Amino acid sequence: MSRLIFKRLVMLIPLLFGVSLFAFLLISTAPGDPVAALINPVDSSIDVTALEARRQALGLRDSLPVRYARWVGQLLTGNLGRSYATGRPVLAEMLNRVGATTQLAFTAVAVGLAIGVLAGAASALRRGTWLDTLITLAGFLVVATPPFFLGLALIFLLSLQLNLFPTGGMLTLGSGGGLGDRLSHLVMPAIVLALPFITEVTRYTRGGLIDVLKQDFIRTARGKGLRPRRVVLVHALRNALMPLVTITALALPTLLGGAIITETVFQWPGLGTLTIDAVHQRDYPIILAVTLFSALTVIAANLLADIAYSVVDPRVRYEP
Repeated sequence: MSRLIFKRLVMLIPLLFGVSLFAFLLISTAPGDPVAALINPVDSSIDVTALEARRQALGLRDSLPVRYARWVGQLLTGNLGRSYATGRPVLAEMLNRVGATTQLAFTAVAVGLAIGVLAGAASALRRGTWLDTLITLAGFLVVATPPFFLGLALIFLLSLQLNLFPTGGMLTLGSGGGLGDRLSHLVMPAIVLALPFITEVTRYTRGGLIDVLKQDFIRTARGKGLRPRRVVLVHALRNALMPLVTITALALPTLLGGAIITETVFQWPGLGTLTIDAVHQRDYPIILAVTLFSALTVIAANLLADIAYSVVDPRVRYEP
């Protein structure tokens, strides 16, 4: 296991270099002017000389190799640069938002595992019945529906019509930020983010439980006269849920990526809305930092999946 971790850490260097180079070239050659994006287009008092001085100060007139080398040099010292829009350090901007995104993503994981395991187990135990068909069709419907549409539908139904939850944001102004207020804002975005994960967990739980129930040790347990509930919960379900360790770890980067749409719909102040704002404002340092963070998340999730699965199932061994 230590050799696996070492190999992954060694692979981290060329992977991050490739991601950083590709992202830098893609962003730097994209149409648009970061300085022009920060000004009011209807402002008639724009000083062209001041704009050019601003471009020079940001280093936008330097060649691409010079700009990339300067950015990498700052990165190696832990300096992610400063936001073009706010002038604040990029690291401070991200730390100010990452907590909200992490809270949303891990809530979605918890909801997805709880509902997905129950739905998958019910579907497997009632295989071929109307319940199995209903759960399968619901999964297809969720996968086929865009997340932004699901979010807007929930806002219309639960907020505007039933007035059960706030339409967006993370806190109600003047509420003091109590636990109840935070949870009420968290419910709808967490549901929207969790729905695709629920369908994935349901599918794997259903398939895994059906396969395990056909195994010889399950027949032996039944032959010994164990209660059906004990056979399912203690012997069958525990073995069927092993693949979920890997699936959950690998789903974290996907949930963080999906949070961009969800946070935009619900005005959730996380990394997703920070990224969208940075794209609109051509805020290159923010975009590059979020891209590197996403790459690190994917690599860490893959490593976590390998480690967790080998711990859960000691029979699994990785080749040196």
